[in-house]
Amino acid sequence: MLSNGLGVPIAEHKTETATQSLIFLGIGLDARSQSLYIPESKRLEVMDMIVSFLDNRAPKVKLWQKLLGKLCHLSQVLVAGRTFLSSVYGSLQGILSQDQHLCRRISKEVRLDLLVWYDFLLKISPGKSFKYISAKGANVAMYTDASKTIGFGGWCYNDWFHGMWPDMFWKAKNIAVLELFPILVGLELWKDRFSDKVVNIYTDNKALVPVIEKLYCKDPEIRRILRPIALSCMQNNILLIPVHIKGDENTRADLLSRNRIMHFREMYPSMSRYPTQLPEVLSPITIRAQLW
Repeated sequence: MLSNGLGVPIAEHKTETATQSLIFLGIGLDARSQSLYIPESKRLEVMDMIVSFLDNRAPKVKLWQKLLGKLCHLSQVLVAGRTFLSSVYGSLQGILSQDQHLCRRISKEVRLDLLVWYDFLLKISPGKSFKYISAKGANVAMYTDASKTIGFGGWCYNDWFHGMWPDMFWKAKNIAVLELFPILVGLELWKDRFSDKVVNIYTDNKALVPVIEKLYCKDPEIRRILRPIALSCMQNNILLIPVHIKGDENTRADLLSRNRIMHFREMYPSMSRYPTQLPEVLSPITIRAQLW
């Protein structure tokens, strides 16, 4: 080798010959598919760290920081995973560099977020790749809306869905929670269509735009429904871009949320004649049982 002739020492175990797939700084890079992947050794290491961490009711700050660093690193591949780090960051607020010997109790919210990470890492197939997606790439549009007292609905291309709030539990919820519900339904209903893509979420609720953009909110009720939305984005490699539109520009979704189906069909005859049926797992009753 040229390096030997020049007397330049080379670490053979860190050297890669010409290849289209390699592991760099703990992240797998595949030039052929333009994708990233989590090396199997890294996946197993982080899963073991999560289990060990959760077995300790009050881990030392040093352990909190070490686990947070590992999960932040994985978030370079799984951007939506950052949603499940906010509670860990919150638990470390006010900690100084000399406080690493202190202990911090694991809150219920931190436990829930770490269990999402563990469950996700457990279920992904070894070497599963996540295609790089850019906000400037080709987008898919989904329009959604929710009525405070009637129901919810959404559409994408010529397909649409709608549903009714079954009881006062939902009708009493914050409108932001109700507006996020059809987004969750749409992401799961059309996940094959949205996989590895940028999805523009059109909403007439301006306050919802930063919430969708960051997949985070200080309100614990809103965070309950943001978790499955973020998880769906992680599992299907979806990048959400929220877009605010005026109410009169969201007529189709508004009609669906108000259960005005006949009017919807008359105004938009090019849409599919029948709605995409919602499976029981996406019904308000089932979602309520899972999240509340």
